[in-house]
Amino acid sequence: MRYPGKSGKQSGRFGCTFNCCFEVEGKERRKGIRDRIRAGTQRIIFTSPESLMDSLASALYEAAKLGILRYFIIDEAHMVEQWGDDFRPAFQEIPGLRRDLLRLNSFTTLLLTATLTESCLDTLETLFGKDLQVISAVQLRPEPAYWFKRCESEEVRKQRLLEAVYHDWMRYLGFAWGHTLGVSGEKLVKVTVPDPTAYIQRNLKLLFNGQQEITIQDFINRLAKQCPLFETGKFREEVEAQIGTRETNFLSTSTAFALFRLHDEGEIQLEGKSDATLMILPKVNDKVDNDGRISHIIWKGENS
Repeated sequence: MRYPGKSGKQSGRFGCTFNCCFEVEGKERRKGIRDRIRAGTQRIIFTSPESLMDSLASALYEAAKLGILRYFIIDEAHMVEQWGDDFRPAFQEIPGLRRDLLRLNSFTTLLLTATLTESCLDTLETLFGKDLQVISAVQLRPEPAYWFKRCESEEVRKQRLLEAVYHDWMRYLGFAWGHTLGVSGEKLVKVTVPDPTAYIQRNLKLLFNGQQEITIQDFINRLAKQCPLFETGKFREEVEAQIGTRETNFLSTSTAFALFRLHDEGEIQLEGKSDATLMILPKVNDKVDNDGRISHIIWKGENS
């Protein structure tokens, strides 16, 4: 491998050679993208507003004429308002380009954002048209939490660490949710409520494994195999061996609550067949009624 010598002329020549190679390669790559857009073989392209308004615009016009432009999607659409005024004006030039393309052919426009204020919506309606259909899936997301605590000893430090893991990771993994009861002295009083609904819901497809109906016993066994914290799971049995076992065929109130909730939300259907083995799903205060005597679970998703 040759290296540039001390001569400034030689060093300059090597630098120029490398830069030119990269520049030519970049131009060829961009030209290839434009050619594929025109030919309809570039299925998806991610780009910046500046490139959209400049180097890609002519290719998009040709694609629109041919009817091969199907979707026009702007992610983080709130940036049109927040950055478009002066920082990156190309953001607010996008609506004009879109209107021109729509004159050539129709396509679907999606504006995606998780930060939609009333002011932002007004701006988007002004720029993209008042006929916007707003689809909202409002969900509170846990914000990052930073805990600092000076500990008197290594043993106390480990205990505080375990508490943090329990409270935060149980909620993050979908096994519980948090609630703040109030303030005691200078401290917030927080509780973690066991509720594995979110975890079970995320894993329904895996648990049913292509079936629409399975027995409650099979469901629980598969759930325990997926996560041994549930009934019949290895970790659960180790804990129950110390604190006392459940009654035969009884589920814990937290697992039962999750299944009742998923039933109420239409995710699953709980059924009790008289000629089948039943499991008991207790309610509040371990109360059991006919709704809690379950033999089968039907998944209401996908192919139902």
